[in-house]
Amino acid sequence: MMNKHNNRYRQRGMSLIELMISMTLGILIVAGMATLFMQNKNSYRQDEQIARMQEDARYALNLLVDDIELAGFWANLFDPTSITADDELTLTQDCGAAAGWLYSVDQAVTAYDKPDNANAISTVFSCITAGNHQANTDAIAIKRLEGAVTEVADLDNDTVYLQTNGVLGLLYEQDPGLTPDVVVPAPLANWKYIPKVYYVRSFADTAGDGIPTLCRYALDFDGATPTMAEECLAQGVENLQLEYGIDTDADGVANRYLSGPTAAQLASQLVSIRVNLLMRSLQEDVNYTNLKTYSVGNVDFDPPDDGYYRRVYTTTVLLRNPRNLQCMNTGNC
Repeated sequence: MMNKHNNRYRQRGMSLIELMISMTLGILIVAGMATLFMQNKNSYRQDEQIARMQEDARYALNLLVDDIELAGFWANLFDPTSITADDELTLTQDCGAAAGWLYSVDQAVTAYDKPDNANAISTVFSCITAGNHQANTDAIAIKRLEGAVTEVADLDNDTVYLQTNGVLGLLYEQDPGLTPDVVVPAPLANWKYIPKVYYVRSFADTAGDGIPTLCRYALDFDGATPTMAEECLAQGVENLQLEYGIDTDADGVANRYLSGPTAAQLASQLVSIRVNLLMRSLQEDVNYTNLKTYSVGNVDFDPPDDGYYRRVYTTTVLLRNPRNLQCMNTGNC
């Protein structure tokens, strides 16, 4: 009888010590799973921000490359110096330092090299609002035509085109009420004029929001009169640095890259442009402190010990029309 009673007693359940050990092990397992979950969540958030940053960088570079490589494209004109700007061309807002800059096609590339004063850019590109420019970043203006002929049936009113027969060229505004002063003999082709000015704005949507953004001013034809209108392209572009490939021995290859070339060098020796973008994540990670130094072209950038992820993206663009640039500015066609 005693043996049976003892067996039943030993099978009644867990002791207090065993229960405490089990609870402790359970807490450790749950804590480990929670830590793993948080690490995976933080890793996912980091990967997502970096992926978004890469997508914005790719998009920004594609836009810049498309315009830069076609800088100075004046269709099939053998001698671009034959282009005449019609006297009846209208414009609500110009963008250069001098009046009539937008319709003067002899300066296909205008460089602006990173002054630390955000207001200074308006002295070079008057369409950019003073103070909106991200200090210490470059800007560039590119003048060119669209890459395809516009058929006569597709011409839009209040839009600027280059009309050419391969020998003569007329920059004019399509408007039934306007008669160009110069008549270009047939056969004719019309090419849409699409100048642009790229720069980094210090905010995305609202002044002071702290999200640097790549923006541009482009010739807009929605109103009754063409104007330079702003459109923003990619958020998180913290710095833009451009280096200009200068060909000093006329072999078509850049001998050196300059961040601040002269107007004469841009006019007669420019063959390529190196684009450097410093991208920044849109959200700050409280668990991360950025202590790195970034080389962006000829500039070293030290982040202010914040929690933003950053990457530098660089590409070199070969100009397709260096002859046209040199012809327009030197007459050597």
